[in-house]
Amino acid sequence: MAKFGRNEACPCGSGAKYKRCCEALHERGVSAWYADHSGECHCAEVEELSHHAGDLIEAGDLDQAETICRTLQRDFPAQVDGFDLLAAVYAGRGHTQDAVRQYRIAAAFARVVPSSDAEFADWLTEQANLLERLAPHEHGGEVCPTCKRKVLARHTAHP
Repeated sequence: MAKFGRNEACPCGSGAKYKRCCEALHERGVSAWYADHSGECHCAEVEELSHHAGDLIEAGDLDQAETICRTLQRDFPAQVDGFDLLAAVYAGRGHTQDAVRQYRIAAAFARVVPSSDAEFADWLTEQANLLERLAPHEHGGEVCPTCKRKVLARHTAHP
């Protein structure tokens, strides 16, 4: 994997510095992990967890969906699903900046993992760009009293 300067622009195209964007993903050595575990197939388990997380996101159970996303990231670091779905969780909460960042991480990840394709990486980047374009128009500058982040008007309440 190529080395990037921490203060250089991130290669994922987010415009952020590498150290604030995808450096952690690259430090995790996802490509190396994939090479070491490429013979293992957990497709059915990943698919089942991913579908369950997607169903929970659609149902509005974002806390449970986030737990599954974190499990996917921890247990299956060579799969983009946990990153992609976590972006949807953040978007559902109205945490636009977090969602954009997570979509960009997922896109960068999809570009380095052999099991993903360029079209999917491009779609993830488009999702990030779309959220960035919409955010200034939807954002009223409200601050969530629980998490203290600026949120969109459609922010869901925390339990």
